[in-house]
Amino acid sequence: MTPQKSYLNQGAWLALEEKVRNMVNKYKVVYVMTGPLYERDATTSFR
Repeated sequence: MTPQKSYLNQGAWLALEEKVRNMVNKYKVVYVMTGPLYERDATTSFR
């Protein structure tokens, strides 16, 4: 669980939810899998 940021909830996350909702309406069954994305050259920032 992570803290919610309004810019994320109203932007990318909202778009993702709408995309999934549209897919459910079209295909009736949709599986959503989540997890971390490991990138070889990712920079680390702790705040």
